[in-house]
Amino acid sequence: MQHPVPKLTPLPADTQPNTALLPHPIPDDEEEINLLDYWLILKRHKWGILAFVLLGLFIAFLIAFNAQPLYKSRVRLIAEPVMQRVADQVGPYQSVNTAWVFYKTQYELIASRAIAEKVIRKLDLVHNPTFTGADRKKLFELPKIDWRAWIPKAWLPETRGKKGANIREMDPLAPFVDLLLSNLKVTGDEESAVITVEYTAPDPVLAAQIANAIAQAYIEFSMESRMETTQSATQWLKDQLKEVQDKLKASEEALQRFQAQENLIDTENSQKIAATKLASLSAELVRAQAQRSELEVRYRQVKAILDSGTSLESVSSVLNNRVIEQLKAQLVQRLQAVREMSERYGPKHPKMIAANSALEEARKALRQEIDKIAANLRKELEVARARERELKQLIADQENTIIRYQDKSFKLAQLERDVKTQRELYENLLEKARQLEAQHNYNLPNITVIEKAHPALRPFKPKKAQILFIGSVLGGFLGVLIAFLREYLDNTVKTEEDVEKKIGLPLLGVTPLLDSKELHGSPPEHVYLNGQPHKFVEAVNYIRTGVLFSNLDRPPQTIMITSSVPNEGKTTLACNLATAFARLDTTLLLETDLRKPRLGEIITKSPKGLTEVLLGEARLEEVLIQDRQEGNLYYLAAGMIPPHPLEALSSHAFQELVAKLKQRFTHIVFDTPPINAVSDPLVIARMSDAIAMVVKADDTPINSVMAALKRLQTVEKRPTGIVLNQLDLEKAAYYGYHGYYGETYGDYQYGQVAPSSSA
Repeated sequence: MQHPVPKLTPLPADTQPNTALLPHPIPDDEEEINLLDYWLILKRHKWGILAFVLLGLFIAFLIAFNAQPLYKSRVRLIAEPVMQRVADQVGPYQSVNTAWVFYKTQYELIASRAIAEKVIRKLDLVHNPTFTGADRKKLFELPKIDWRAWIPKAWLPETRGKKGANIREMDPLAPFVDLLLSNLKVTGDEESAVITVEYTAPDPVLAAQIANAIAQAYIEFSMESRMETTQSATQWLKDQLKEVQDKLKASEEALQRFQAQENLIDTENSQKIAATKLASLSAELVRAQAQRSELEVRYRQVKAILDSGTSLESVSSVLNNRVIEQLKAQLVQRLQAVREMSERYGPKHPKMIAANSALEEARKALRQEIDKIAANLRKELEVARARERELKQLIADQENTIIRYQDKSFKLAQLERDVKTQRELYENLLEKARQLEAQHNYNLPNITVIEKAHPALRPFKPKKAQILFIGSVLGGFLGVLIAFLREYLDNTVKTEEDVEKKIGLPLLGVTPLLDSKELHGSPPEHVYLNGQPHKFVEAVNYIRTGVLFSNLDRPPQTIMITSSVPNEGKTTLACNLATAFARLDTTLLLETDLRKPRLGEIITKSPKGLTEVLLGEARLEEVLIQDRQEGNLYYLAAGMIPPHPLEALSSHAFQELVAKLKQRFTHIVFDTPPINAVSDPLVIARMSDAIAMVVKADDTPINSVMAALKRLQTVEKRPTGIVLNQLDLEKAAYYGYHGYYGETYGDYQYGQVAPSSSA
């Protein structure tokens, strides 16, 4: 049957958030580091940390007692570099004088495959079960998992197994060599020539045997290598001696043939005469060239004067000739006479004419003399050039003669040097061959064992106490790390300090977590009515006092009980808080959760309630239920679930009903649904004088609480405070909580709660 719905007034549109209504949590960076907080974290997670410590100990125990005992034996050797005398200078054999290179080479040699194979064959380690590990017994063994079974066969290489089998057939000792070398350690002292060889094995006797065998194999290998080196050098010297001897004989025969053919027995004196003659001719040529150069210079100067017709004043400086100098003086005198007469006589005067004629004759005579000298210079120059050519030809002939002598002497000297070189090389190789023979007959080892290996009395691995200690430390470290990680990831409200610092709202009170024994079979909504347990009753009284004192001038009449998410205990708190208010005056518990009502099931047992009153199907007096124990307490359940709960709570009918109830009751407690789930609580919040938000301790995320506060802000409402519900007092002690109802005052007794006792 459809019921008529009264006219509804829509909820006003959400306004912009008013930041003044938002709580102000204390930022984490403003908090001081408190070592007590860290201690409390460790205390809270002590059992988890202890579990990790025990787990680490257990794993360490398995590792320590499942590990095979290992014994270590060592041999100490002294290896001295061999002072090579012959081999370091013969053929490809070279010595290295750097000591650290020698010892580094010895370390590599001791740990080489050649030494390992000699030891394996000598001790027959291939058939030794202790060495191969065939007789090893384990405390337990993990199941073997073949990872190839998880991979498609098409992805696996087909030839891998065949290649491995072929390698094992070619080198059957390869796995045993790798096993021996993996347990071998070779070290040395930088300040001494001592080499330490350590070997680790599961049997102390076997470890000592292998260590001694390695040392002996190393000594034998070193001596054999030196013997082979000496033998190789001796054979190489013999081959070289035969070759050099043949070359020496051939070079001596060639020298004898050349001397007989060219008759060069007195070649040295002939070369001296030819060289002296060549030196004399060269000196003559130098003088002739100097004379020719001088004549060329004088001739070019005279010729230049004659060709240019310049003044003859510079002739004496060019031609050092007495006749020229006299003619030049005469020319100067006549030139001076012409100048003097020109001042007294005219140009046509007989004396002037005679003077000019005399001047011209002087000039002509000087010119003729210069021409004569120039002709003589030309003849002398030609003679000098001819002399120079003759000397050059003589020198060339002499040089050719010397070259012919030199070619023969060079060839002779070359043959003599070849004979000398081959003879010296032969004698040198012969001496080295004798030395090598003596060294081969007297070859002493350069390696001495100063301390043999002995079976160890106790294993050096595993160090069980150390393994157990490390396991416990690592387990404890991992436990502490996980504890701090859980604390970092845990974003729930746990204590009063969390409410103030992380949410930024005052705490109205804390209700303890009750177990079934404390309830004595009654529902938690009737705890306050029953008066037990006392800690819960006092907690509700504390919350009631906080609500009343939130506004001393106008104590709140309508109190809204809500939460951010479901299952936080708001209905339980609403029932008990309403009972507490009923001890003061008439109080109504109004259930406004029209989506999942619960009050009718646990208290009123009536199918009708608020919805029927709003729809006009029932009168208020019909659905109001008075508590049998507390006469001032009345209940108004939700009744049937309407199709549109939000519209029902937003209607004028509901507003008028609340106004009517406020005239009748001193206190009205609204039990509302969670704020983050639906918008119904926002409508009730506008009608409420105080809002108590229930937060389940150690369960409700802070993000959910902050989201609920932001939704309340849209209707310009701010919660009066937070009620921390269902706090486990024993667990809270690990968070440093010692509230009034905690460990300190948990057994503080009060008398029977009177029906109308005050807060």
